[in-house]
Amino acid sequence: MRIEIPYMLRQQTEGIETVEVPGKTVRECLTALKKKYPSIVSHLFDANGNLLKHFNLFLNNKNISNLDLEVRDENILFILVTIDGG
Repeated sequence: MRIEIPYMLRQQTEGIETVEVPGKTVRECLTALKKKYPSIVSHLFDANGNLLKHFNLFLNNKNISNLDLEVRDENILFILVTIDGG
């Protein structure tokens, strides 16, 4: 599966915008991303390993929260930064 990395995290992926990772679920793919780029962990996940609340995940353009969704190699996971304000 491909993971699209937001601009603000690309320093953690050596400037790479799109990362190919193995996995059968979103969770497995995110785990593979963490193994490939360990420095991304503190920027994307909390101490319990959960995605930080200011990030949203989109699987093939559909907003998801279930990390146990099955994925295929041709899927694309987008990590988007939530912008708060008023």
